[in-house]
Amino acid sequence: MPAKNPKKKASKKSGKSSKLAGSTKSSSASCSSSGQLRIVSKKGSCRSGSAKKSSKTKLRKSRHINEAVPIEYAFHLNGGKVLTNLKELAEALESMDEGTFSHHANEGKNDFSRWVMDVINEKNLSVNLCGKGREDARKEVLRFIRLRS
Repeated sequence: MPAKNPKKKASKKSGKSSKLAGSTKSSSASCSSSGQLRIVSKKGSCRSGSAKKSSKTKLRKSRHINEAVPIEYAFHLNGGKVLTNLKELAEALESMDEGTFSHHANEGKNDFSRWVMDVINEKNLSVNLCGKGREDARKEVLRFIRLRS
């Protein structure tokens, strides 16, 4: 009986774990206090980083700039207002008071970033919202809308 090659086995394992770490289909996201997005898969592996895009990458249109998400996935602001797309988010960020903003985005969490990642499914925008104040977050959303519509 031939001996098994331990190097082959290790490379298979490492290849599999890198696939898990790179997967975002079954993952959740949260912002760290340093403004970086932390992505954690259901298997427990995680990675963090900032959004970088290649200059050669053609930007695709985003579905939920104007189109509403299903109502069960809408974002409910602390004041009772309901947001269903990115344009509504940009408008709300412009008019909301700092108390409402800090309820949803502070050092411990960023509900806007998480909603954009989990519901709108836009990782780059989600990462860019981490660690931003209300006005800078609004500018990020507007920039994203301008580039993707």
